[in-house]
Amino acid sequence: PTMNDLHWRPGGNPELMPERSISLEAGLSAEWKSEHIGFRWGLTMYDNRFRNGIRWMPGQGGIWSPENIARIRSRGMESDAMFRAGWNGLEFRATASLARTKITPDDGESPKLQMPYAPEWLWKGTAMLAWKPVFVTLSREFAGERFTTDDHSSPLDPLGSYSVYTLQGGLRLRFARFGSTFSYTLYNLTDTEYQVIAWYPMPPRHHRLSINISIQH
Repeated sequence: PTMNDLHWRPGGNPELMPERSISLEAGLSAEWKSEHIGFRWGLTMYDNRFRNGIRWMPGQGGIWSPENIARIRSRGMESDAMFRAGWNGLEFRATASLARTKITPDDGESPKLQMPYAPEWLWKGTAMLAWKPVFVTLSREFAGERFTTDDHSSPLDPLGSYSVYTLQGGLRLRFARFGSTFSYTLYNLTDTEYQVIAWYPMPPRHHRLSINISIQH
C-alpha cells in the first residue's frame, strides 16, 4: 500500500495488506511524420490478476477509503492516437484515447460482474487550434455506466453515462527568458448534470481565469 492508502486523512486504512499480481501485456504502435504533418497510433491489451487488490470505495458521508478485495481480474485494451499539422505559424493538433476495461472478482465463486465505480468504457478527445501565440482548445470526456454495488442490486444502478466538454482559449508570450500564459477555461460547457459518485452531483458550468509566468535559468 502507498502512504496515502495507509494514512490519508480522512479515509486511510492502516490494516491494508500488500497487493500481489501477475500481469500480461502486449502492445502495438505506429508513427509517421513529415515537416508539416505527423501521426501516431498505439494499442495495448492487458490481463492483470490481483490478490488482495486495493480498491478505493466510497463509504459513509461520501468519504472514500481503500480496502482489500480477495481476488480481482482486470483486463481490457487501451488505444490512443494523435494527429498534428502545421504551416506558417498555424497549428492544428488532435488527440484521442479509448479504453475498455473489465474489472471483476476472480475468486471462482462471485458472479463476474463489473466492480463498483469502474466504468467499462472511457473515451477522451482534444482538438487544439493555434495561430502563433493564440490558441483555442476543445476537449470531451466520456465515461460509461457505473455500478454502486458488487451485485448491481441498488435502485441507483447503473449510474448513467456522461459526456463533459471543456473549452479553453488563451495567449502564450515569451520575452527573452520569461514566458507567460494567459488562459480562460469554461468547464462543463454544456452544463451537463452528472454524478461520478452516487448522490454527489458534479459542478455545473463554471469558469477559470489563470495567469502563469515562468523563468528559464
